Amino acid sequence: MMNTLFGKIFIVGAFFCSTQLAAQKVSDKQPWSVRMVESEMIRCPESWQLDFQPKLKWDYCHGLELQAMLDVYDAYGDQKIFDYALAYADTMVHKDGSIETYKLHEYNIDRLNSGKFLFRIYEQTKEEKYGKALDLLRSQLDTHPRNEDGGFWHKKVYPNQMWLDGIYMGSTFYAEYAYRNNRVQDYPDIVNQYITVARHTYDPKNGLYRHACDVSRKERWADPVTGQSQHSWGRAMGWYAMAIV
Repeated sequence: MMNTLFGKIFIVGAFFCSTQLAAQKVSDKQPWSVRMVESEMIRCPESWQLDFQPKLKWDYCHGLELQAMLDVYDAYGDQKIFDYALAYADTMVHKDGSIETYKLHEYNIDRLNSGKFLFRIYEQTKEEKYGKALDLLRSQLDTHPRNEDGGFWHKKVYPNQMWLDGIYMGSTFYAEYAYRNNRVQDYPDIVNQYITVARHTYDPKNGLYRHACDVSRKERWADPVTGQSQHSWGRAMGWYAMAIV
């Protein structure tokens, strides 16, 4: 009896949701970038739900997607797009600048990526809590674990490892913070991150970059001579290329 009742409720709920989504159609007259943004906003009514998240999370995927959405907003000026990005910032950043679910002591380079969209939120809203959040994220780099050559570890739980995507996640945030705050003394260290990860991951045999390198050569996937991972990952090379841009 209970299973039957649950099944009926589920079917009715699914029908209601599908009807609601069907009613929110994306106009085929809009540019493709706008259509993509509106499609995501329909799929994820709350911006914290992006990347299929069931609960609040300060994650690089949100920063990546909301940055792209703000690019669309800059091009076409639809206020609801900006408000959608702002909602994530407002939900995640507390008045004192602390960030929901963010833990500096984890030293996860991925967590810096969402900071990049905060630069624009802070610039346009002038709300001090966003400036404090940016300072908090930047402070991670002051004590973030490094290899002897200065390369940032990808995460504290991945000692001695540099990953190509870490450059996109962390070093581009590092560079923009330095630029916006006139910290010219940081530029040599930023450039060194790009050079170092390239030196550790480049494979001259095929002209490609391996996804990661463990300079201690202890990780199970690390080549015993080079420390490199076995695979060249197209997406990781994309991260690296976009970081350079």
